[in-house]
Amino acid sequence: MNLKKPTLIGIFLPMLFTNGKATVTNSNKQVPISSRLSRTNNEQVTYEYEGTDRLDYQRVGVTYKTTYHPWSGLVDPDGSRAVYAGCSTGDDNSITLRTYSSTSGIVSTSSGGTIKSVTVTFAPMSSTGRGVEIYGSNTAYTAASDLYSGNTKGTLLGTVIKPNKYIEKEYTSTFIVSGDYNYIGVKSIEFAIEIEPILFSWSDATPSDTDILATNTFISTYMHLEISPSDPGTGLCKSSSWYSLAKEAFNNLSNRQRAIILTSYSDVDIESDYEFTYNLIKNRLLSWARNNHEEISNNKLLRINYIVPNIIKTDHIILIAVITSVLTILSFVGYSFYKYKRDHK
Repeated sequence: MNLKKPTLIGIFLPMLFTNGKATVTNSNKQVPISSRLSRTNNEQVTYEYEGTDRLDYQRVGVTYKTTYHPWSGLVDPDGSRAVYAGCSTGDDNSITLRTYSSTSGIVSTSSGGTIKSVTVTFAPMSSTGRGVEIYGSNTAYTAASDLYSGNTKGTLLGTVIKPNKYIEKEYTSTFIVSGDYNYIGVKSIEFAIEIEPILFSWSDATPSDTDILATNTFISTYMHLEISPSDPGTGLCKSSSWYSLAKEAFNNLSNRQRAIILTSYSDVDIESDYEFTYNLIKNRLLSWARNNHEEISNNKLLRINYIVPNIIKTDHIILIAVITSVLTILSFVGYSFYKYKRDHK
């Protein structure tokens, strides 16, 4: 008979790890800028970024059901750096394109990098057998009307058509782009077609000057470039709230701006006493995060790491061993006493 009481372990052991999860303190304390931005135009910076832009009825903002209206300057703040223009109408929460009057469609007027795919969702009310043409170009489009001229429409990459079996049903299809094109265009093959939404996926290697400036401002303000790159500064990241302030600011950067820090090996163009690369900044930021039991999550945000750290303090290990030994001895004594009482009945 086993007289051990594992429930005691369930009582004691959680008490050993109450400090396993860090508490991040929010603070409005201002950190003085220790370095000065020396240039806002930094073309040599490269990074790795995969961004997807979602264009839907609400983002396009055209709600007229019968009249087609042009629009421009559309961006997805959570996606790529591409800028879009088009001409469409809106009906039943969908974007409607048509070929009549040769002005309707969607084009990118600024590049998001290299276009990789276009995902089209046809609305339930869209007619089966109809679809869209997808064009690629390495010359910027100016308006959707460019898709109707042989000189400006670019290369027809393919079509996406709603199958007949999806009558009165939603249908989604992803078109994979073959070849390297920096600009994309979509228009109806013929007649009107309702889509909601349409996604453009890009692979980007060159961040915009605006993103570089925002990233460098974050670095100059929060990453303490007065400290040598060889010193991670993990001691002060807690005591002086360096990390809590940097974390809040880092998580408020856009996906593209965070990608510069997380993927670029380029030099940081900020005037300071030391030479930094974005990779060194990333290493410092991650050192601060680990020191606070945090990590970079799948969506590239700093967050609490809920997994118990692999490194357990020595005194915890000793305490575990003592408790385990005591429980084992008590179990043995209890069993011996039980056996003695049973045999001497």
